[in-house]
Amino acid sequence: MKTDVPIINKILDSRGLSLIARILVTFDFWWTGIGRITDWPRSVAYMADHGLHPAPAFSFAVMVTQILAPLMILWGPLSWMGVGWLVTFAVLTIPIANPFWEGGPDAARQMHTAIIVFTLIGGLLLASIVRRYEARDRAGDLADQK
Repeated sequence: MKTDVPIINKILDSRGLSLIARILVTFDFWWTGIGRITDWPRSVAYMADHGLHPAPAFSFAVMVTQILAPLMILWGPLSWMGVGWLVTFAVLTIPIANPFWEGGPDAARQMHTAIIVFTLIGGLLLASIVRRYEARDRAGDLADQK
């Protein structure tokens, strides 16, 4: 079985696919951040419902996180910082919004959401790894041109 398929390698090596992957792995964050802007009262109420006070300040901080960190990942040079920011944010959402270990009627849904968060964290870490490889490749390309 041939494992080295040139056309597949070309697709996987493309910067366009890398950008699409980064858009997809950050989609939930920036989409929700935009939702916080468009429905500010609901966003503030959500923070208050989860015991985060002052709710407007928490809502603003979450909105900034959900928009700026993905932009950092999409842009590139500071993608590692954006990934770290979102990973920290994602981990914090589990005890605040999805404490499945407390039981109750929502425990199964909260556990499922926590599992999705961990999967998303893996995707974010992979995005950071890919950006590092891309930067290393570009540095090698520049060295080859000299």
